[in-house]
Amino acid sequence: MEMFEEARAMSGTLKLCNITQKELAERMGVSQSYVANKLRLLSLSSHLEKLIVKHGISERHARALLRLESEEDRLEILEKIISRDLTVRECEALVDIKVDTYAPTVIARAESAERIEAFTETLKRSLVTLRFSTASRSPTQQATTVTKCTSPYALPTCEGSDGCHFPLLSAVFEHSLMHIDGRK
Repeated sequence: MEMFEEARAMSGTLKLCNITQKELAERMGVSQSYVANKLRLLSLSSHLEKLIVKHGISERHARALLRLESEEDRLEILEKIISRDLTVRECEALVDIKVDTYAPTVIARAESAERIEAFTETLKRSLVTLRFSTASRSPTQQATTVTKCTSPYALPTCEGSDGCHFPLLSAVFEHSLMHIDGRK
């Protein structure tokens, strides 16, 4: 029996026997949430139901669609599930985006943390390099080096073989690290 048939059978039993979901669950030997989740599937349109059954989409995919309010949004995501063969996690991520909630998946959080950590380490290394180059120069040498820079955006493309120093860039790195570390 597929999920929608089972949900309709449960719904009919609830009405026929005039019992609660909890009582039905006890008689079936399942949890009340199992019954509730099955019954929720009945709120999907018959068109979506047919597509889900036809393409063998899982119950968890179908339940994820229930978070979307409009039939159009549900159909859009269902078509993506079918065409891209999305996992439940990917489906839920699309639904999260569609309902404009902040609920990144475990993978997204991990990837984000790795990117932030790499960015932070790059900033720290750059700041150390800038501080090291500042320590051996006088304020006049620092100003001279900056005026020699050939880049209109003060990028590290400067004249001279001794490298460049950008006091403003150092301050920007320091400010960025303060925000990343929560020191604001």
